[in-house]
Amino acid sequence: MTKLFDTVFAAPGTEEHKMNAHLQRKIESFHWVEERHLDLPFELQHTLEVAQAEMLRVNGFRSPKDKLTILLNTMQLIVGIIQNGHENAGNDHLLPALILCIIRANPQNLISNVKYVMRFRNQEELQKGATQFCLTNMMGAIS
Repeated sequence: MTKLFDTVFAAPGTEEHKMNAHLQRKIESFHWVEERHLDLPFELQHTLEVAQAEMLRVNGFRSPKDKLTILLNTMQLIVGIIQNGHENAGNDHLLPALILCIIRANPQNLISNVKYVMRFRNQEELQKGATQFCLTNMMGAIS
């Protein structure tokens, strides 16, 4: 897959390329969003930085497996931050925390990265619960 990467990943002029650019502008317009705007009852300012850095690594990889690993790591970091650092936190805070992470990191080509994984990753891997959970939340956060 890595040999075909430049051909199949967000080629310029495609609808997907336009969607990435639109999402990038949309995320930039929400740079002012804070935890309170997403009904998060706790601060995530510095604790989300590790998850943001992990998310930004996704563009450094070409294989669907590696990209999925980065997305899964990002999700695990956010879940860990919520579970370990905040007494009032629960599953209801996961999607808002992920959205905040995406806004603060503003990764390029996020739509293409998620769709690339969904298109080209082994279907058995995509059927695993953790993978489905991760991709569903990512798609929910970017839609």
